[in-house]
Amino acid sequence: MSSSNASRGIPSATGRVVMGIGAAGPQETTVAEIEARRTPFPFERMEAEFWERTKAKAQDMAKEVLAQAMTEAERIRAAAREEGLAQGAAEAQSQFETHLSEMSQAFGETLAAIQGDRKTLWHGYRQDFVALLRLALEKSFGILLTDARREILASLLEEALDLIDSRTGLSVIVHPDDVPMIEELLQRAVHSRQGLERWHVRGDAALLPGGVRLESRDGMVDNTVDNRFAEVARIFDQLSARPEADGEAKDDVHGA
Repeated sequence: MSSSNASRGIPSATGRVVMGIGAAGPQETTVAEIEARRTPFPFERMEAEFWERTKAKAQDMAKEVLAQAMTEAERIRAAAREEGLAQGAAEAQSQFETHLSEMSQAFGETLAAIQGDRKTLWHGYRQDFVALLRLALEKSFGILLTDARREILASLLEEALDLIDSRTGLSVIVHPDDVPMIEELLQRAVHSRQGLERWHVRGDAALLPGGVRLESRDGMVDNTVDNRFAEVARIFDQLSARPEADGEAKDDVHGA
């Protein structure tokens, strides 16, 4: 291959990238040098700020739901004890069930709102990832994408980001004495609303009774750009494996 190229006057591959022709001649660099100069996207900072804002708002909402549930439950139990009658106990239990249903609905709406905010954040990331991957292909490797392949790339990336988000476990952390009540609310919320299966409850004695903390199971440390790229690396394989679009020429990808 190299002898054939040499005989035709085509230089062999050197691992260097021609960035343009200037007054001093061709300006060359390497892929490693391009990567070293690349300014990282501020994904970690953006998500850290988003998650802190969301946690503060959601924890206040969850704490209010918990306080209302515990106060109402104790009031109903006290009323049942005072009446001491079977009929009174039955009525108290009915009121308690109604109250739990209302509280679980409010609790589920709070958790769903958190997930909705995360989804919005991922959609914002998608545009940045598409731009970054196109830049890597076109600038670093000299691969030019047609409009059809750009659409495929965006679709595959959307799928990959959904996969990342679906694997993220979310925790509601409360005082151990509050775990049974919150687990009851969460179970009822999961049964009445789809999409809350990733949430679970954990106890932490460091919290005061009535306190609430929200956490991602994997934590911010594991949610880095490098790990996200590990999830979307398969996009390159799928992109090259996709059949050519109707009417698309076979030589629409150049260079490499």
